[in-house]
Amino acid sequence: CDKIKIMDFKIRRAVLSDVDSILDIQAITWPLLYENKEFGITKEDVTESMKPKSDSSRRLWESLISNNKDNLDIGNIQVATDDDRLVGFVYAVQEKDKGEIRSLYLLPEYRGKGIGYTLLSPIMNWLDRSKDIVLDVATYAEDAINLYEQVGFKKTGNTSQKLNNGKEIPEFTMTLSAK
Repeated sequence: CDKIKIMDFKIRRAVLSDVDSILDIQAITWPLLYENKEFGITKEDVTESMKPKSDSSRRLWESLISNNKDNLDIGNIQVATDDDRLVGFVYAVQEKDKGEIRSLYLLPEYRGKGIGYTLLSPIMNWLDRSKDIVLDVATYAEDAINLYEQVGFKKTGNTSQKLNNGKEIPEFTMTLSAK
């Protein structure tokens, strides 16, 4: 009889020693998520433009985690671990007029297991629900869009993320209205 591994994932606040794993997750997930033949976006376009493992990305995450803020306001970074392996993370900020979820990424083999939903829970509790919460998501990231819609987000606009080579990743702005 084959043994079935039951995931024992945990959600916790990010610490500096998580930076390498966050960079690894970016390097794995970004090309997979943002590559799109219809829009002519290749994995190389994504990697060359976003530079997920660059020194500047490392410094940014180190600063965000150690200072617990970015240039807008106080931030919150939560990570999901399976045993001791970091498998995903979410990053949000609370601005004066709105909350914003800036990142939510999971390793591919951990998608569809409820981890993304669980990662959002402490963030949603932390953000000021008397204000709207917004995020941008690639229009073709159907799993992510479905997750956000389950939480109550609605598509409220269109935007894009411009890559260094001029190509653009089309995005929906999604909003969870204030309570």
